[in-house]
Amino acid sequence: MNVKFYHPESEGAIAWEDPDLKIDWKLPMNTVILSEKDGCHVLLKNSKSPFVI
Repeated sequence: MNVKFYHPESEGAIAWEDPDLKIDWKLPMNTVILSEKDGCHVLLKNSKSPFVI
């Protein structure tokens, strides 16, 4: 049985530093190390929901 659980097309995320989320990470911005993938997520206001309501 060949089962694939990883489906990259289903991935999505919001930018961790989105100012609209108002999260104080208590980290100096110049010390944050992100992967290339995690450094290019969209802001919440620019995201598209994958859910149908």
